[in-house]
Amino acid sequence: MRQTQYGTGRLEGRTVLLIEDVPEILQTVAAMLRLGGCQPLLAATGRDALDLYDRQAESVAAVLLDLHLPGEDAAALFAALRARCPDLPILLTSGLPEAAAREQLGRSDVAGFLPKPCWMEQLLKTVEVALDWLPAPVELPAAEPFEG
Repeated sequence: MRQTQYGTGRLEGRTVLLIEDVPEILQTVAAMLRLGGCQPLLAATGRDALDLYDRQAESVAAVLLDLHLPGEDAAALFAALRARCPDLPILLTSGLPEAAAREQLGRSDVAGFLPKPCWMEQLLKTVEVALDWLPAPVELPAAEPFEG
């Protein structure tokens, strides 16, 4: 793992799907991810994000999802991504405080949160931490005894 000026090197070559409707923010965050060694996939809409994910699912290490995509339901997009890959780290980004953003999304399986605006170091560290995210274990019903 190569340490970079902007991170530990853990992000080197990792693909992050970035979903953001504001072009200036999309390009700025993409540039910060590139400086950290990531390969960002850029989507301005939920449909674009799902199409990109479906074409490159095997390479996507994490998703950074803007909570406020005009005309779109971020919770439905989150659910669609989660259905495609239950252990995919999906980070939420918003101008709202974290607690309010999480409440608005209505999900507990968020891998991390990034406030808007954020510093590059904060972005890269949050994505690094998210790579280790695992979903909470699902409690399975008790199995019936086997009578073979």
